[in-house]
Amino acid sequence: MSARIWILLLAAVSVAGCAEQHETPHIGSDPVRITFLHTSDIHGRLLPYRMQVTYTDSHLGLKQENEPFGGIARVGHIIHRERARADRVLYVDSGDVFQGAPIFNVFHGEACFRALSYLAPDAMAVGNHEFDTGLGNLIRQTRNWVTFPFLAANYYFMPDNPLRELVQPYTVVNVKGVRIALIGLGDFSSLSSLTDIGNSLGIMPYNNEQVVNDTVAALRPLVDLVILVSHAGLGHDQRIIAKTRGVDLVFGGHLHIVLNPPKTEKNLDGEEVVLVHSGAFAKYVGRLDVVAKRDDTGRLRVASHTYELFPVDKTVPEDPKLAQLMEEYALKLNQTIDLTSVYGYSPKLLTKYGYEGGDSALGNLVSEAIRRYARVDLAFTNTLGIRSNLYPGPITLDDLFNIFPFDNTITIMYMSGSDIREMLNYVARRSSGRGCVSQLQTAGVRFVMNCNPDPPAFYMECHDCGHVDDQGGFVATNWSGCLRNCMETCSAGDTACIHDCIEVGFRSCVLSRSEIPEDTLCLDTCLSVGSKEYRFDDMRQCFMDCFPRAESVMLTDCPNALTADDLSQCALQPLVEGQMYEVATNDYIAQGGSGFYMLKSNNTQSDTGLPLRDAVLEVIMTSESCLNYCVNREGNQDLERCSVYQGCIEKVGMFYEGFCDRIDKTGGAEMSGVLKGCADVDGTCDPEAKGEELCRMNARFKAQETCLNARCVDSRVDGRIGRILPDNLGELEFGFVPNDPEDLDEY
Repeated sequence: MSARIWILLLAAVSVAGCAEQHETPHIGSDPVRITFLHTSDIHGRLLPYRMQVTYTDSHLGLKQENEPFGGIARVGHIIHRERARADRVLYVDSGDVFQGAPIFNVFHGEACFRALSYLAPDAMAVGNHEFDTGLGNLIRQTRNWVTFPFLAANYYFMPDNPLRELVQPYTVVNVKGVRIALIGLGDFSSLSSLTDIGNSLGIMPYNNEQVVNDTVAALRPLVDLVILVSHAGLGHDQRIIAKTRGVDLVFGGHLHIVLNPPKTEKNLDGEEVVLVHSGAFAKYVGRLDVVAKRDDTGRLRVASHTYELFPVDKTVPEDPKLAQLMEEYALKLNQTIDLTSVYGYSPKLLTKYGYEGGDSALGNLVSEAIRRYARVDLAFTNTLGIRSNLYPGPITLDDLFNIFPFDNTITIMYMSGSDIREMLNYVARRSSGRGCVSQLQTAGVRFVMNCNPDPPAFYMECHDCGHVDDQGGFVATNWSGCLRNCMETCSAGDTACIHDCIEVGFRSCVLSRSEIPEDTLCLDTCLSVGSKEYRFDDMRQCFMDCFPRAESVMLTDCPNALTADDLSQCALQPLVEGQMYEVATNDYIAQGGSGFYMLKSNNTQSDTGLPLRDAVLEVIMTSESCLNYCVNREGNQDLERCSVYQGCIEKVGMFYEGFCDRIDKTGGAEMSGVLKGCADVDGTCDPEAKGEELCRMNARFKAQETCLNARCVDSRVDGRIGRILPDNLGELEFGFVPNDPEDLDEY
């Protein structure tokens, strides 16, 4: 047994020993009912916010008329209500409470941890975004505010890293006689620096499956149930369950999805394990009720479960103490950043994902803003770095912080045409695993993602000894390197013969017919995968992953790309492999984030320090006046019948009035100071003294004044990124994406 397991075992004995000092009910052989409450990926959405309800969200219970959504005070009401309704109950959070809204940018997680500490979860997993403002900030905020078990069993903290004293691998909770072990799993797929030797975080990752098996082996004799609280992501959760034993339930996060109903996955022993994901951004609270029974060996096992998802919207009351705490932060926040000034108006929804699978309206706006701001040949930004849609209505700094919560800046570099093609090939490969939805937004370049994973004909001929002709008949070949013919000559268990078939005959057959260097390199790697242990299925899957690529890459030059109705207005030039181009992107992927390692090695980079928010704000401030939309056929302005102008007044007026009313009603007597941007003429809102009608009138007056000077943001250009889907060979596809892209939202 390793030293780590001895430590775990001693700690478990210590915890169990402490538990035995108190009288607890004896559960015996009777069925036991336990309730688990679950949140994940709150991402700083401590205050209610507006958003456009997606198709998926509407089916999960969110309704547009119940806007605004989220807010930790509403979450708190649900947590306290469900705790009161249950007998044995635990509340767990799967991490990423940091980052995603201005309240984090100003207070760096203090408000997040204070709110969670008030809710007193039984455990929280460490999320990757907890590290966003550095190790020092996480240590400071954890020391100051965390009063709950903060868990990550799969992180080894270096001796000089204070987190080793602040983060535990697991905790054991005694819930009215039921001893439950909660094991935390952090994410490191998005923390690429964890795999670097001597990384600045002072953390090294353990193998997930190994650490779970070791920890469960140490804890299982001492507890009744073992629960994973994970931020590893859905795919990793499924793999962990499949390669471990002894886990009863998994509560996961990271990909912002909802599993309703929860999944059941089989572990190494063929036993079913319940897997729960409850969404993100404080939109939902999940409740899992389980009935556990003793089996013949005396072990408590989950016999049945039910799941309920509670939407968090304006119909949910707020917990008074949390509401008071959050309004104090809201006041300080608005005094620090003027979040209520309206800089423009969006007459329609600009989404971060494009329903045609390639460009998105907001992606076009952002990438074109980067290109225009940096004055370069082409610009691009990762789709997942755009964290929110731009909704119809007033555009404020609050909206821009929600879209760009990460304080990313613009980086300029030089790239050759071949470097650009390599990057776009990576985008096609990465996108192919996400429904062929582009993981890049571009300006100045257009291309087609070929996401068809089927290998080309030469691979099939080398493998199956022939090909299918135009009439559907099989035409056989007798190449000496053909794998099927070669394998037929090998006796069962003749590893030397099998090795020669793959390494000599099949390898030479495949590589001699591959004409693209990138394919040759990838295919050569896959042959080694297959030959190492003669795993032909693994080899074939590796081959399939080689072939998604970028095709028809063209540079575009549009005089005003954001207002172009189609790309026929833009001059097209083919990408020249040996030519150098000046490009701009965000500093995150320039440093290799989201797998863009080909950019990390570029030594021509120059970080301008210019925030992406400023680039987009400049586009907004220099857009056309909204009044230009209100010119009738005679060339005169007709504001009374102009839907853009009237819609602007309605939405901006509701914005001012709603913001003012909320602060007045929920601020509490302890709040002090004047809130900038409120509805009244003097900057304050006091319905009791001046009357609610006067507040509404002033809000409408301010809206009229704002809309007379407003700039309307639009983004009509599309078709920069086409797709070839696996089930439509050879067909360019710009149609509707059958899956909701927001179901896989990782950064």
